[in-house]
Amino acid sequence: MLKRVLAIAKVRKELVPEYIRLHDNIPQEVLDEYRKYGIIHISCFLDENDTLYIYQEYDDAYDALRVPENTPADVAWQKMVGPCADRGFVPPTPKEVFRM
Repeated sequence: MLKRVLAIAKVRKELVPEYIRLHDNIPQEVLDEYRKYGIIHISCFLDENDTLYIYQEYDDAYDALRVPENTPADVAWQKMVGPCADRGFVPPTPKEVFRM
C-alpha cells in the first residue's frame, strides 16, 4: 500500500539560496538509495516565510522513513543540507484526514 508523509521544517533565511542550489544537483547515489528503500516520490515546497514542506510517497513494504539513518549517501547528503535547517523551529505534525 502507498504511504504518504508530509514533513514541515524551516530553512534559515540566509541559507535559502544554498538550500535551493543543493537541490538543483542532488547526488544520483541519494536518489538511487531512496528508490531502493521504496520511496516513489518526494516533492519539496518552500513558501515565502522559508517554511519547507516535504511531501513523500513510499511503498510501505519498505522502511522508507529509516533511509537517512542507514545509508551512507543520505547521511552525507544530510550533512550538506542539514546546516540550512532552522533548528529552533518546532514543526507541527500534520495528520492525513482525507485521501482520494
